[in-house]
Amino acid sequence: YILRPRRSTPRPVAIANLALLVLVGFGVMIYAISLFLPENIEILQSERLPVAASRYLNENDLPREMFNSYNWGGYLMFAAPDYPVYVDGRTDLYGDFVLDYAAIYFDRADDLEVALAEQNVNLVVVEVGAPIVDVLADLDNWSQVYDDELAVIWIRSDNDE
Repeated sequence: YILRPRRSTPRPVAIANLALLVLVGFGVMIYAISLFLPENIEILQSERLPVAASRYLNENDLPREMFNSYNWGGYLMFAAPDYPVYVDGRTDLYGDFVLDYAAIYFDRADDLEVALAEQNVNLVVVEVGAPIVDVLADLDNWSQVYDDELAVIWIRSDNDE
């Protein structure tokens, strides 16, 4: 017995398939549009980016010489434009400088305090669990001025600002 494909689909089945396809397409379109609503974008950003921390930067007069998380540099450039970023995702512009960043961020610098002073850093904006945070907590001349679920902000307390 040889199976042969049907040459045509019964009309009720074709109508049901078309209706289902239109319904799924409409649902996908509504979902996609909802993702781009401003309130949804802010919710998504605040789950992954330092939205509240950048608001804090903009509302307070903190030192401008910032060391920031590599992951947040691009966002901070636009969200807190008065604070020049230390590094962002454009690694091709930084070259070996990224190694200096990694040594500081991952606490592999011989002396973190000296490394930050050499880079003229007076402000640190990083993730809550960043390796540098534990070291800053042990340094007498650094003070935590902000924290939330994602970010912490530290300032050098002996700067001339």
